[in-house]
Amino acid sequence: MKKGFPNLVSLAMQLLVSYSRDSAISRLDPRVKILWLIGNAIFTVWGLSPGLVAWNFFVVLFTIRLAGISLRNLLPFLKIMAVIGIQLILLQGLLRTQGSPVFHLGPATFYSEGLLLGAMGVLTLTSLSLLFLQFIMCTTPEEMTLLMINCRLPASSAVLVGLAFRFLPLLERDLREIHESQESRGIALTTTWQKAKGIVTVILPLILRTLRRTHEVSLTMELKGFRLHDTRTFLEDLSFRRTDRLAAAAIGAYFAVVTAVLILMSSL
Repeated sequence: MKKGFPNLVSLAMQLLVSYSRDSAISRLDPRVKILWLIGNAIFTVWGLSPGLVAWNFFVVLFTIRLAGISLRNLLPFLKIMAVIGIQLILLQGLLRTQGSPVFHLGPATFYSEGLLLGAMGVLTLTSLSLLFLQFIMCTTPEEMTLLMINCRLPASSAVLVGLAFRFLPLLERDLREIHESQESRGIALTTTWQKAKGIVTVILPLILRTLRRTHEVSLTMELKGFRLHDTRTFLEDLSFRRTDRLAAAAIGAYFAVVTAVLILMSSL
């Protein structure tokens, strides 16, 4: 099959469902992982300086590698973010006229403060995206379901999280089959313009397949008495082990140090 839109979707789906279970980080309790996600997201958004934003970015990359996730798997995502980021940086440098001129591109002048602000924004957005991907790639659907139940979410709603991620490989397979089927019928889907014109011929069958599969799953769950009882039993349970407590303590200590640095920077 020709390289194109389905290949990009396939890469995205594989990235989201490639659960890494070979590292100590991946085997941690999901509550420890969500603590790391939320805390770092707060510090990333509230970064007061370019140095702190860059530090958060490299910490996220380091912990992703520590979790046994190859950075090569993230290259498609990083390439997309680089293309978007360059445009955002140039736009900020053009529109924000504070600071000294850095370079000229025809009649347009790009200023230092705008370029710096754009770079900080791109690093922040990339760090948040990588944090989310790290959590998804190190947490199984079962752990997400148990985490939602632990957060007092009804079991009937919590199980939808796990089901959603189990559907992703099926959606990727359906999209690939539909794309190949439409090309075999003579519908050209090679160039970007052809894909834009033929998106309806791909999306509509995908929606119909998704609705049909959703109906089949819901009917099966109904026949098995899914909502017959308010509580459900699971094969696994969430329980803090010694390694989870040590990891939570280390994360808390790291957040305390970062908070102290933020307070010190704000007082200067």
